[in-house]
Amino acid sequence: MAFKIANKFKLKIIIAFKRPKIRELKLKWESKKSKNIIKLFQTFLGKELKYIKI
Repeated sequence: MAFKIANKFKLKIIIAFKRPKIRELKLKWESKKSKNIIKLFQTFLGKELKYIKI
């Protein structure tokens, strides 16, 4: 289930990671839409997303 959700948001996450300055804002915007989605990404990509404040 988590991987299906991750695939749905894959493009947005990849774009965010390729642009460091945009990354934080984009992920924070996504977290406002659904905190649970970001929590799933923190589980699988914890190292990259650990700085995100929910």
